[in-house]
Amino acid sequence: MKFQTAKNLLLCNIVLSIVMSGITHTSAAPTPEPLRRQRTKWWRDAKFGMFIHWGLYAVPAGEWKGEVTDEYSEWIMFHKKITVSEYELLAKKFNPEKFNADAWVKLAKQAGMKYMIITAKHHDGFAMYDSKVSGYDIVDATPFGRDVIKELSDACAKEGIRFGVYYSVDRDWHHTDAGGNELGQSNTWDYPDESKKDFNLYFSNFAKKQIEELLTQYELSVLWFDGIGIKTYAQNEELLRLIREHHPNCLVNSRLGDWMSYEWGDYRSMDDNQISNRDLGYGWENPGTINHTYGYNRHDRDWKSHTEIIHMLVDIASNGGNYLLNIGPRADGTIPAESIRVLQEVGKWMDKFGESIYESSPAQIPVPQCGRFTAKDDKLYLHIFDWPVDDKMIVRGIERKIANAYLLADKEQKKLSFEKSYEKVTIELNTISLDADALDPSDTVIVFETNN
Repeated sequence: MKFQTAKNLLLCNIVLSIVMSGITHTSAAPTPEPLRRQRTKWWRDAKFGMFIHWGLYAVPAGEWKGEVTDEYSEWIMFHKKITVSEYELLAKKFNPEKFNADAWVKLAKQAGMKYMIITAKHHDGFAMYDSKVSGYDIVDATPFGRDVIKELSDACAKEGIRFGVYYSVDRDWHHTDAGGNELGQSNTWDYPDESKKDFNLYFSNFAKKQIEELLTQYELSVLWFDGIGIKTYAQNEELLRLIREHHPNCLVNSRLGDWMSYEWGDYRSMDDNQISNRDLGYGWENPGTINHTYGYNRHDRDWKSHTEIIHMLVDIASNGGNYLLNIGPRADGTIPAESIRVLQEVGKWMDKFGESIYESSPAQIPVPQCGRFTAKDDKLYLHIFDWPVDDKMIVRGIERKIANAYLLADKEQKKLSFEKSYEKVTIELNTISLDADALDPSDTVIVFETNN
């Protein structure tokens, strides 16, 4: 019986190895979980990335002919029904002379972010790179005439930041054949006759060719799609095969196929600003915004505080996810001062407490009232969002044996006094005796060294 079981296991392992070796370079089928975990290791360890929505929509900046949009500003062409001929004129005004790729990447690095993803083409159809498929791009259609995707890719390589691009396939309001009107999201003010639109033609002769340009012109770690399910199963396969042929290890998000499906891609993209309140058992990402919109809107001044961002990052990491935090630069190439300030403050926290985020995993402990738990190897990290009034912290649900406890940012790692019973751990936190530099009003982290 034991011999037969071992024999069967060996046969299964051989078959799995053969299948995975074939999938790595050639198959376009949905990715098996073992290969997903192998390919996404760097991404799962990174936890924190910068999302950038930047394009012609930064010129109107949330306002068109005196009317302010209360929708995402990058959707202004759609919501204000701006004609293609009018919208194209924005390219003549788009001249981001203050753009500095090195400064943007250094800001991401300063904030503790490990990867960057920028819109290479959003739904408005304008390419932010040097495209040969269409002259409707930043190099050929604007007075700026520079390839910002290339400059950011090079800057990321210098700083050790992984680089990726966003590409909208299913929506393109500039192209006559793009998008069916099943969800009412195609351009019907310029091209009202849906029966004349040939999405297959647009896909084959335009979108797929631009994606191939991106794959051959830049070293990509992530290709981030934003779809509404117009593409067919066969077209999803085409794109995935194309990506695997050019960049076998380039990550693909789940929106390649369907908005919320995990069938396609290497990890699941949640809905905008959506956070899972539990460990899903696979890689997931929250594409969140630093205010309300993704593209720049001069009227949206409601920036999240650095404390809110830190709490969201910790909450996401504690449930096994990644935080892809979006900023919307202005049309002149500058990042709003409020965004910079918030990211710098987050970076200061990450400098002290980043160990509890990077390479961490869910702790499999009930969520404490005071904050959250993350885990790594034999360490548990207790994130204290709400400091106890009496300096006595009570945490329930830790089943591991605790060998030691100390404040993560305390360079001397002075031991904290604690008492563990079967049902709870009580930690004495005498604020006066603690290292002030190891405390943080946003989130102070205690490390429990455990014996598994």
